[in-house]
Amino acid sequence: METTDVVVIGAGFAGLVAARELGRSGHNVVVLEARDRVGGRTWTAPALGHDLELGGTWVHWVQPHVWAEMTRYGREIVRSPMAEEAYWLGSGAALRKGTLAEFTDLIDDGQRQIVADALMMIPRAVDPTVGGIHEQDQQSLQQRLDDLELDDEARSANESVWVGHVNAPLNEVGLSSALRWASAVGGHWPLMHEASATYRVVGGMSAFTAAIAADVRGDIRLESTVTAIDHDDTGAVVTLADGHQLRAQRVVMTLPINAVNTITVTPALPEAWVRSNRERVASQGFKVWIKVRGRLPRFFAYASGHHAISVLKSEFVEEDHTILVGFGADHSALDLTSVEQVQDALRVWRDDLEVIGVAAHDWMKDPLSQNTWMTHRPGQLTRDLRELQQADGVLHFAGCDTADLWGGFIDGAIESGLREAHLVSGSLTK
Repeated sequence: METTDVVVIGAGFAGLVAARELGRSGHNVVVLEARDRVGGRTWTAPALGHDLELGGTWVHWVQPHVWAEMTRYGREIVRSPMAEEAYWLGSGAALRKGTLAEFTDLIDDGQRQIVADALMMIPRAVDPTVGGIHEQDQQSLQQRLDDLELDDEARSANESVWVGHVNAPLNEVGLSSALRWASAVGGHWPLMHEASATYRVVGGMSAFTAAIAADVRGDIRLESTVTAIDHDDTGAVVTLADGHQLRAQRVVMTLPINAVNTITVTPALPEAWVRSNRERVASQGFKVWIKVRGRLPRFFAYASGHHAISVLKSEFVEEDHTILVGFGADHSALDLTSVEQVQDALRVWRDDLEVIGVAAHDWMKDPLSQNTWMTHRPGQLTRDLRELQQADGVLHFAGCDTADLWGGFIDGAIESGLREAHLVSGSLTK
């Protein structure tokens, strides 16, 4: 049987960073990735005449781990286009059109109120389960919004913004998601929004992860699907779909919460993983790229969680076409391959857009992810996060779902990979 010091399962940001650090510490590492590429839930693919990010996209300098990696690999950022026009739904779902400044004024008070207690609930963003958050973690984001004294216009606009951020129905998302992000930027809501959806990586995410992969002093094996892990105090045997087995002293699993049950683990995974996997995380939406005919003024648009597409914005503007990116809270509400269905979904804002192409990857249907970006359900953060971070004997767990600072973000994936590489290396050198 093949032997190695460490098997890392998954070649997304968490797995690649963990493998790189372990290799640099002198350990023999094998990375097993089921896909035919590295990158996990980040993926730059040629589509609609552009290189489009089908998965995770935006980064910011307030995210320390990803920014350190950007610096390390000489990556630069480019800003998404500033909107010239804004569309949203007001009272009674009436269509409104205005400017970015007008929309910002409309949501300002509500956004402030939603996260007003962020620094009291989570005083230090790096310790997201410490503070008053235990008293609020059962509350949903929808409940917080319902408790605010907002007129119908402001309420509708504020709800639409958060549906876009959490990629799920607001009544299924814990208030903790909003409070974590706000705490990470010192409670400043405009910076929170900027950090989550403004700056892209020049050259794309796939080039970024390829640069990290090139630094891994170990074997990265693509199209290598792990089906089982049998572990005890002395190590683990990892079995692949083709029957090949590896014995390792340690295993680092980087699968998202929703996908961990695709591997049979004996003895079974800790209860926190089993319970979280059974419940699922809150995010259940999609991201879709849309090519429309003509050069359009740059715009963004918000609808509600009840609409197939709840957020839409310009990303690339060319002479004869415009590329839009859209998000929805329910991946089952739209056929992501259907030009006709996407065209119909856009009519909530505009009937002058001619859709000529669409591109997407349904991460919910992807068995290796089964969600987009992680957002907690009410109660999950304080109940489960610390347990999800704990090793189970020789099994270690990484991935953005287990991060402290920017959970659900690329930054969180990198943080977790660094954390587990440090712990694994320390245990192997005792």
